Amino acid sequence: MMELAVVLEGSDALEHLEAAHNAAWVVTDRPLLELCRDRLAMLIDHPSALQLSDARRDRLRAWAEQVTDPVERAALTFTEQYTLDVASVTDDQVEALRAGLDDQGLVDFLNALLVVEQRMRLEMVWEQVL
Repeated sequence: MMELAVVLEGSDALEHLEAAHNAAWVVTDRPLLELCRDRLAMLIDHPSALQLSDARRDRLRAWAEQVTDPVERAALTFTEQYTLDVASVTDDQVEALRAGLDDQGLVDFLNALLVVEQRMRLEMVWEQVL
């Protein structure tokens, strides 16, 4: 896969994308975002999903049975719904996530997830175009 850094070299866009991506990892719980990033990658068939260990893929495929932490469950539930049909995210899904993260934590997580998701999709588009 051609990296965004190569595609956008010499552009201000690369600097802004990198800043947003780096900030996403700073403002929220990194292990939680990694968990959701990996599930997101599986859902959209991002090439990074192929780099996951078999154990990680198996756990994420069956997360509804295997993940017991309530914040992780809420985050994975939200991530799946957000990825598959953002318009169908429910108030209950948001509230479950808020309960584990608090108001600012929820905002930070949602912004971080958006940045990570958009970067993955942009990488996939560039791969198809170039």
